[in-house]
Amino acid sequence: MVNVLLVDADRSFRLGLRAWLEGYPGWQVTGEAGSKEEALSLLQRQSFGKAHEPSFDLLILELGIAGGLELCQIVKQNYPTIKIFLLTDLPRSVLVEGALALGVEGYSPKGVSGRRLLQSLTAVATGHKYQWSSPLSPSLWRLVRMYMRDTGLAEIDLTLFALHQNLSRPGLPPFVRLVLEGRRRELRCARWVIERLWRVDQSSEVIFASPKQELVLPLPDRLLANIPPKWQQGIENLTDFPLEIDILLPEKRQELLTITLEEFRHTLEQCQRSQVTPAQLQSQWLEIVTDLWQRTAESFFGKYTIITDRPLIPTLLQDRPLVQKAILQTLPLVPELLASLLFGTPLNLLEENANLTTETYLQDLLDNLCIQIANAVVQPLLNNFAQAEIVRKRFFQYRSTREIERFRNELTWKYRYRNWFGEPRHIFESKQELLVFTPTGIDRVYINHSRLQELQSLRGWQLVFTLALELQDALAPRLRSIVDFLGRALVFLLTEVIGRGIGLIGRGILRGIGYAWQPEAKVRRPRNFN
Repeated sequence: MVNVLLVDADRSFRLGLRAWLEGYPGWQVTGEAGSKEEALSLLQRQSFGKAHEPSFDLLILELGIAGGLELCQIVKQNYPTIKIFLLTDLPRSVLVEGALALGVEGYSPKGVSGRRLLQSLTAVATGHKYQWSSPLSPSLWRLVRMYMRDTGLAEIDLTLFALHQNLSRPGLPPFVRLVLEGRRRELRCARWVIERLWRVDQSSEVIFASPKQELVLPLPDRLLANIPPKWQQGIENLTDFPLEIDILLPEKRQELLTITLEEFRHTLEQCQRSQVTPAQLQSQWLEIVTDLWQRTAESFFGKYTIITDRPLIPTLLQDRPLVQKAILQTLPLVPELLASLLFGTPLNLLEENANLTTETYLQDLLDNLCIQIANAVVQPLLNNFAQAEIVRKRFFQYRSTREIERFRNELTWKYRYRNWFGEPRHIFESKQELLVFTPTGIDRVYINHSRLQELQSLRGWQLVFTLALELQDALAPRLRSIVDFLGRALVFLLTEVIGRGIGLIGRGILRGIGYAWQPEAKVRRPRNFN
């Protein structure tokens, strides 16, 4: 018997799926949940080993619920024996790719036929991986071959499932058990042979995938899918300066970053549908990024409408000019990143970066964009609702007024230092500072990039600071030469002139003291040869 846990916010869908699934022998829905919290409560009760609580074998999950990806991560870390099957309304997106990267065994969209859904659930329950794929207009012969292969594998899986149920019955005669075990070995052997000999040129999304097969994804999907697995050890700030998202609770921080990734994917899709040209990206990139920030904020705070008698979303969006000036306008190489993802345009980097691949730099730029968009979402919340008690309870890991104000002051000084010293230095040194995801947290890296146009447009203190750096570079070698010459002259004077003179005088004094302490008869006086 396969014990199933259904997790979906739609109660009607859960009831229908439960009635349909339990109509087949060997399936039993032993738990239902409408949210991540309810599912974790059921799983924790199972982990306590209570006799009346069933042991779940398969989790059927609607990934679109709040914290769906986080639930996948928790289950894989704490309940590794439970298999996960995503039955979701979401299209093949960064959330689905992130879940598959975490080790989720199966994925299928809602609306597939009952027979195909049963085949996919059976495949996952029997230890295989299943990933739904839509047909890509193949030839008739290829369609026939694919149908024959996949239908045969599905029938074998169904038969294996039935044999497993029969073998689990108590009181089975030994002879019958031997016969059934022999049939199971034959079917497993037949499945292994079919998988390896009956190969069909399929799309990158194979239907019955062995655990060692890897999906060949398009570049944007590949870069987006690389990010969530890095969050397994947490999203701690490893830099020496504060980030706005540091104040969020860990689960809220991950939720915000997940929404940012998904909204960025939607941004790419909108650009493709609108047929944006590379020239338009160069002129409109700030509007595109601002729209991404606004949609991310609306998605993250969508369930909260009014706080302290003020509408939340409209109040946050009033800080658009401040957010653009402080964060969005400073994002590096955004048009180049979008052009590379949409049109395959190569990055124009300096030769010092040739030791790494272009995809590595695209990944770093994407990481930085997502982190900074998340920072931009939190910044107006700190400016407008930092003292609201409901905001502190639901979002912040700092609760006292003193901690929050200290954190805001540190952010203020970070931006002042960056505007006065950090950014002019980076412009003068042709560097870009990026925030990237690592397996242990958020860290910073630097890439070399020509910033001559920005250098020529510097004004005020920033220009004075770069001129001071240039003067330092011009005078420092000469000053070092002068100091080195004076140092060597001083050493010569002390050792060769003064030192030798002091040595002669000191030696005469010691010799006189020695003569004075000797008896008069034994004192040897220097002979006078005159």
